[in-house]
Amino acid sequence: MELSGGVPRVFLQLMADAGSYAAIRGRRGWPLPEDLDDAVADSADSFRRLLLPGDTAAVARVAGTSGAELDLDRKVRLLSHGVLLERMRNGRLELEVHPLLADTVPTGGNTYA
Repeated sequence: MELSGGVPRVFLQLMADAGSYAAIRGRRGWPLPEDLDDAVADSADSFRRLLLPGDTAAVARVAGTSGAELDLDRKVRLLSHGVLLERMRNGRLELEVHPLLADTVPTGGNTYA
């Protein structure tokens, strides 16, 4: 699932939360798209609450780069919480913003494939 950012833990959490929404609505079986939409909204809110002052600008600035200019404490915190994701592209390390923060952190066309 693209919205998980390719992180299995986030994918499983989204699916579990969607199942919970389906159960709350009295449905059994697979969750419906609206259940997943609610789970995604909750997860996006959780990611946004992880951001501290200055994070949005810093994350937008380093998206698509190695992040070498990002101060180490901030970089470690954002990577450990999954706000930033490391990808190898064309033999080089690049940081990207988690897809659930795409509406919060404008990155000038950063894609999540």
